[in-house]
Amino acid sequence: MAAEVAEFSRRSLIRLVRMCDCGPLQTASGRPEVTVHGKTASQVRNAALNHFVDRGWAPVRSEGSQLVFEKEGSTGQALVMGLMTDNPQSTNRITITLLENGSDVRVIGAIAAVGANNFGRAQVVELQGKGYQQLQAELQGVKARAESRS
Repeated sequence: MAAEVAEFSRRSLIRLVRMCDCGPLQTASGRPEVTVHGKTASQVRNAALNHFVDRGWAPVRSEGSQLVFEKEGSTGQALVMGLMTDNPQSTNRITITLLENGSDVRVIGAIAAVGANNFGRAQVVELQGKGYQQLQAELQGVKARAESRS
């Protein structure tokens, strides 16, 4: 019975995620991304850190070419995690990857809801659709912030 309930919850989540799917973004990767012109990866990293921290995101990792930020999820996301697991808590996670390309830096993002499943392992659901659209707007803000700095 427990396995049937878990399978039902998993299928319900997949349907919910698909309903929110607006299709791929019109970017080279189909994911949220921008290219910052004439700046170093370090300058773009600083702009991204300040941009997301100013919006309430906590930096949890900032090493190498990746930045990871987390923030408490919404009530709706907690409800979905509660359907999938016995732990109705959710954290949103943004992962930013910086790729140097000559004198430019390509900034690629991903956003996911993270919860714990019944066995204590992380359950990660990428928030495409609306999540991608919102993250694309945030990356445009990072780009503007980085390019406006001398």
